[in-house]
Amino acid sequence: DRMYKAYPDSPEIINLAYIIEKDVRTNPKGANAILNKFIENNYNDKTIIELANIYFNNGDKESGIQKYKDRIKTFPYAVGYYDDLAGQYFGMADYKNALTYRLKTLEFVPYIGGYWEELGQTYEALNQKKEAVESYQKAIYYQPTLFSAHKAVRRLENKPDLFDNFPKTN
Repeated sequence: DRMYKAYPDSPEIINLAYIIEKDVRTNPKGANAILNKFIENNYNDKTIIELANIYFNNGDKESGIQKYKDRIKTFPYAVGYYDDLAGQYFGMADYKNALTYRLKTLEFVPYIGGYWEELGQTYEALNQKKEAVESYQKAIYYQPTLFSAHKAVRRLENKPDLFDNFPKTN
C-alpha cells in the first residue's frame, strides 16, 4: 500500500497493486478501480488493454469496447487502434461494426496487404463473396506472398487448392 501511494503514476507499481488487490485480497472490483484510477491520470496502452480484457472476460463487452474506443479518441491517427477494435468486433461476431473499423483502417493505410485480407475475412463472414474476393485480391496485390489470401480466393472461386496438384507423401 505504501508503494502504491508513493508511486501512483508507475505502471509497474499499479500492476503489483492490482494483483495484490485481485489475488491476495480477492477484491476484483477494487482491483479494477485501481486500474481505472491509474488510466484516468495516465495514458498506458498496456493497462488500457488489460482492463478491456478484464471487462471482456467478465462479460462486460460494452465497457471493453469503450476502452478500445477511448484509445482511438486519444490517438485518432493510430491506425493499429482501429484494427484492434475491428478485431474485437470480429471476435464477438459483430461483423457490421468490424467492417466499419476495417474500412476506417484502410482509409489510413490502403497499401498493407494484411489489412485487406482482414477486410476479405469480414466480407466473407457477412456472406459478401464478391467483395471478399476483391479484398483478398487487393491483399495479394500489396503483399504477393500472402498465401492465405491466395488460398481464400481459390476457395471462394471454387478452384482446387494448388497443393492438390502435388503428390501427398508422409
